[in-house]
Amino acid sequence: MASTSDVMTLAEAKERFAGNWLATEVVRRDRQRNPTHVRLIAKSRSHAQLCKKIRSVREACIFFAGPLFPKDAVIIL
Repeated sequence: MASTSDVMTLAEAKERFAGNWLATEVVRRDRQRNPTHVRLIAKSRSHAQLCKKIRSVREACIFFAGPLFPKDAVIIL
């Protein structure tokens, strides 16, 4: 079982694991029930690989921790 030292804020997790898909256990939520503190379960470069890794996990908060586009990307709408 993970210890309390493994707990980090959502912002810390996004900074620490930038560019990866993360599966996390929510440890604490704010008044609107949004996750504020999480514990990492697994990480992967692709969403599909992450889902395979956590197939047996009953509940996880999955999100992408990184910029959606590189800083030098040009987006045309």
